[in-house]
Amino acid sequence: DAAMTGTARERRLIDRIVGVSISDCEDLGRLGLQPRDLDRALDAIATQLVFHGARVGYGGGGPRDGTFTHRLFQRIAEAYSSGGSGEGLPQRPFIHYLPFPIWRTWSAEELFQHVRTNDMVGEIRLFLPDGRYRVLSVADAGLEFEAGPEGPGRTFKDADALEALWEGATSPPISDPDAYSAMRQTMAVECDARLALGGRVKGYRGHGPGI
Repeated sequence: DAAMTGTARERRLIDRIVGVSISDCEDLGRLGLQPRDLDRALDAIATQLVFHGARVGYGGGGPRDGTFTHRLFQRIAEAYSSGGSGEGLPQRPFIHYLPFPIWRTWSAEELFQHVRTNDMVGEIRLFLPDGRYRVLSVADAGLEFEAGPEGPGRTFKDADALEALWEGATSPPISDPDAYSAMRQTMAVECDARLALGGRVKGYRGHGPGI
């Protein structure tokens, strides 16, 4: 430790993915807390994780779905820009695991803009109807699936080209609960640690609560 620089000593979570699970909690009032307390905790945690070099993984919807995704994007972007983006910080510190049942309800234009708007700080791991994901990112010619074990690269020049992703969306090979479970199982494998805040005990969309 004595030989480490100050930056390296502080950023001990480099190359680590920390999954953050957060949702509304029905018994906050019973615990003497309010919804804004979840927001404050999320802000503090996101800032510290980015400062220490971690990538933050979150599985859920986008801004239109009324989730914590947009708030996470904002806080991580702020922490990235004010925390000395450079040595020890990942290029895209936020990993958005976007489940199929969520983006299936979006328009192609909404998905296209979601990726373009957040590409500087966020990596979109888009789950397809079969339960596997592809990384969808901004390219010179529009958007592209990055080449990987799941298949070769593929370019979508505009929102109209993205419409192809909705083929088979009306009768996917797996159910919505199975799709959420596939995403959560993937995150369990890929994340090095998990932080949980709040959590529903009923009304969840998978086979069980996400937290």
